[in-house]
Amino acid sequence: MFNRKLLGAILFIPTICCAVEFNVGVLDAVDRENIDLSVFSKVGYVLPGRYILGIKSNNFLIPELPVMFHYRGLAEESAEACITPDVLAKLGLKDESIKLISYWHNGECADFSELKGVGLRNAINEGYIALGIPLAYMEYADVDWVPPAFWDDGLPSLMLDYSATAYESRFKNKPIERKLSMYGTLGANLGAWRFRGDFQGGNQGGVETDERFNWSRIYAYRALPSINSTLIIGDNYLGSDLFDSFRYSGIALSSDDRMLPPALQGYAPEIRGVAKTNAKVTISQNANILYETIVPAGPFNIQELGRGVRGQLEVRVLEQDGSIQTFSVDTATIPYLTRPGSLRYKAALGKSSNSGYKSDKSGGILFGSGDFSWGVSNSWSLFGGSIFSEKYNAFALGLGRDLYQFGALSLHVTRSAANLANDNDRQGYSYRLNYSKRFDDIDGDIAFLGYRFSQHEYMSMNEFIEANKAQGNIGNSKSMYTVTGSKSFSSFKTSVYASYTHQDYWNILPEERIQLSINKIFDSGFIKGMSASLSFSKNVNKNSNGNMLSMNLSIPMGQGASANYSASRNNDVNSHDVTYSNYQNDGSNWQISAGVRDKESGSAESVRGYYAHEGAMASTTLSVGHESGEYWSAAATVRSAITITAEGAALHQQSVNGGTRLMLDTAGVGGVAVNGGRSQSNYWGKAVVGDVNSYARTSAAVDVNQLADDVEVSSPVVDATLTEGAVGYRKLSVQQGMKLMTTLTLPDGRYLPFGAQIVDAKGRMAGLVSDSGMAYLSGINSDSEFTATWSDSKCRVYIAEKYTRQSLATLTCVPY
Repeated sequence: MFNRKLLGAILFIPTICCAVEFNVGVLDAVDRENIDLSVFSKVGYVLPGRYILGIKSNNFLIPELPVMFHYRGLAEESAEACITPDVLAKLGLKDESIKLISYWHNGECADFSELKGVGLRNAINEGYIALGIPLAYMEYADVDWVPPAFWDDGLPSLMLDYSATAYESRFKNKPIERKLSMYGTLGANLGAWRFRGDFQGGNQGGVETDERFNWSRIYAYRALPSINSTLIIGDNYLGSDLFDSFRYSGIALSSDDRMLPPALQGYAPEIRGVAKTNAKVTISQNANILYETIVPAGPFNIQELGRGVRGQLEVRVLEQDGSIQTFSVDTATIPYLTRPGSLRYKAALGKSSNSGYKSDKSGGILFGSGDFSWGVSNSWSLFGGSIFSEKYNAFALGLGRDLYQFGALSLHVTRSAANLANDNDRQGYSYRLNYSKRFDDIDGDIAFLGYRFSQHEYMSMNEFIEANKAQGNIGNSKSMYTVTGSKSFSSFKTSVYASYTHQDYWNILPEERIQLSINKIFDSGFIKGMSASLSFSKNVNKNSNGNMLSMNLSIPMGQGASANYSASRNNDVNSHDVTYSNYQNDGSNWQISAGVRDKESGSAESVRGYYAHEGAMASTTLSVGHESGEYWSAAATVRSAITITAEGAALHQQSVNGGTRLMLDTAGVGGVAVNGGRSQSNYWGKAVVGDVNSYARTSAAVDVNQLADDVEVSSPVVDATLTEGAVGYRKLSVQQGMKLMTTLTLPDGRYLPFGAQIVDAKGRMAGLVSDSGMAYLSGINSDSEFTATWSDSKCRVYIAEKYTRQSLATLTCVPY
């Protein structure tokens, strides 16, 4: 047999400048005259032709596209990759750098010789060409940011994202109550345009509707990367950082922070709370559902809301015992600071409207609005804006100051002038002060302080719209102050979170919300990783009042299991619960708990169960609960999505309705797990990774540990940077089929030369011929085809439609 170690050394010859001659006499081969190692004699040698490759520039990857290789000099030299002007435009080079580039091969291929330090490496076996470009030639130098040249608008597509929740309960001396609620988004993509229709039905946010189904929002939008902005047409919510949000129909153009480098972006809001029992949490804005899910008893933290969410959110927590918590969350952002010389803006023109498509007796209000922020210097920003209509106008002006290690501060003043339906003119001022500080050196904690005071005669646009509907005055805001902070003490394995919001009104009762929590991880004897938490919450508003103090102790039991004890006091009711939880690697987790509640009417025992599963095609949640002599209830939620493109379709998970996603093609091979099994290719070899961050580099990886024995993948990781709402598409090099050692012969019985290359029908390197025509092949299926090449010769191997392992022991390679 041949010397396998020597052949391995041949395959990994270091890069040298000249051709290499091999002494075939040292090879332990029976037929030394039938050896061809010419393919290895020239380092990095590439034959001319068309190859499907990606182009990696400074670790940014342009997806696979046809790349031509041409001889630039003598035929004995390797063919060179042709970088066309279309590809050149996607590399993110400065205009002055592009002017230095000349072209060869009839003006089709870029010549980088005038750009010193630019290097090009062929990595064909890895599926790409690598371009190294010094940052001095690049338009953008932030390594954590993918420049617009690499953003992908994705494929034309259709999508349906939905969430449905069924709820059934029976309370003492009451009939069975059944409810079904749903919401979702129907969408289509065409080029850079996104068309979306949000729908909802059933019992929404505690308000019964006569309509079983209604469209809550219909709109279209597209990214405008050249000006870092987004254009939206249709139903929308005012996304101003200066003025309160309200619903309208019209057109809006606004800067999009997500297109900026990470240091200049805002943060996505999170919703924290404490559930007494297994509960349904609904997050909405102006009666439009943004997110709904079932959570187990105890503290919850919802972080699935997108960065684009602005304004005040309404949170409704429906407990199994029928009680309801409601509170509001202000999605306050950091002060309005802009980098020096840059201008950020938001403009809208339209007509105020009700939620959905119900009649509006007031007819709506025509308006225009705009706000801006201009970076005056490294530390100062000037910002302002206005809303104008026939009977309502508002103007705002403010300053932002970067205090560097001491945080950031902003102050602005808003003046409003309103003429109500009863000819009551109202004019007033509102003042707002914001402060924030990011502690990047101590676990990236964020603190936020906000204060706002409004005079009695001041009205926001939203208050003006409501007052017109009511044909009179309504309760308007007087003052609001907010404090939010969190801190991690790594050395003590302790974290603390605190939030306080107080809202005063001129003519209705005030609202208040307090949240405090402290979490501690510790060891006790042989038990490692125990955790304890203490939390307090207080809500005071027109819908619900109450205090809740809870304590939780969790003891790990191994293999993802834990035992928990919790005690809480909610107003005058004391509760004690013991819970067993189990978190499994397949994306499932379940809990079962038993407890007792002490109240004025006596004690009551309860039992609850909770199950959640994050499947490849849907996420499901089930909840059941029973309290002796009081109630029993059950709830179930299913959240899923379907995405359809010309390349195929797939069911998959999706949390952000109508959001960005990435379709993966596994070359017709089903059951390929991606991203740890959260996604999986279907029968047709299509998988979709949902909830992809827009304008940010996203990687999707095949879980090679879950591959079947007859499946292999040569490049298990793909990258993509997608615009908002896009359906990206990437092909994975996946091969399925039998693997075996065979002997390859020519029709006259001679063995193929030692060193001949074997590629499959897709151009993938499948192996090399060794001594006596022996070769190891993979991916063998019915009608498979392989091509062997050596010197200037080629031959083709066909696999019969019906074959056995014995019939494949020797295969004939037919020259062509």
